[in-house]
Amino acid sequence: MIHSDQFAFYGKYGMDFTKYTKADEPVRIMVALDEFEGFYWPWRNSRALALEPQQQAELEREVHLWQVEIDDRETAEFVRTARFNDARLMLMKRLGLKIP
Repeated sequence: MIHSDQFAFYGKYGMDFTKYTKADEPVRIMVALDEFEGFYWPWRNSRALALEPQQQAELEREVHLWQVEIDDRETAEFVRTARFNDARLMLMKRLGLKIP
């Protein structure tokens, strides 16, 4: 699943997922990154969102499950510092996209 802001980001740089398969390692990591980020922000802001403890726990569980899928050292470092777009740019470069 690609979330709307992420879709716009990929489109801005000409990323066309139809040209790749999930077997392409950078694509697999991007999918995990997108899912991770989709759960990360609500989890991180769960108190401000006044989420119930069970909702917070469910989000935390998803964050940890998707984080395991981000098994690339460089990407994981970007994730650790919440630099998700930098991670995406790096992964798109690995696919050969010309990123300024």
